[in-house]
Amino acid sequence: MNRSREESCAVKQAALTKLGGKVLEAAQVLAGCLSSGGKVLFFGNGGSAVDAQHLAAELVVKHQVNRGPLAARSGTVAHGRFCDALLAVQTRDTCAT
Repeated sequence: MNRSREESCAVKQAALTKLGGKVLEAAQVLAGCLSSGGKVLFFGNGGSAVDAQHLAAELVVKHQVNRGPLAARSGTVAHGRFCDALLAVQTRDTCAT
């Protein structure tokens, strides 16, 4: 059990080292979008659809935080094809790019 935990920590540390800057950049884009009145859309298929629902719920529901709900939605993508079209569509220019 300890070995599994240590391996899990090592993978997370490596991901943070490699992707930390990109995660921060994405968080700043999302914060800019929400603060300007935009909405965040999360999509996935299979298990990733559940992750998308969880992420949207984290923004909409104010669990242990005193704030209003943030605008977010989640959706399911079949075979990953819809995502290609979604990235090409922008309905209004309220979010930072």
